[in-house]
Amino acid sequence: MSNRDDVVYEFEAGHRTIRASVSEFRGATYLDLRIWYEPEPGQPLRPTQKGVSVSAEYLDELQEAVNALAGAVARTGRSAVATARSSRT
Repeated sequence: MSNRDDVVYEFEAGHRTIRASVSEFRGATYLDLRIWYEPEPGQPLRPTQKGVSVSAEYLDELQEAVNALAGAVARTGRSAVATARSSRT
């Protein structure tokens, strides 16, 4: 997107890292949620094609989507981590 992405949050997900960042492109602000990986031990993280980038004007809708996901997981009576792990097996 641009030469400068401001990483605002990241967390480990197995052997990968998920990063949330804000970037600018042609004067517009974008929100990016993307999976990153370490190609070799000790090398800098690299982005994968798996992720999403949306205009910052959709921040409220994105927040609503995250809240809806949290609500859906809460209704199952299982933790988000347990739900994510069980869906992979």
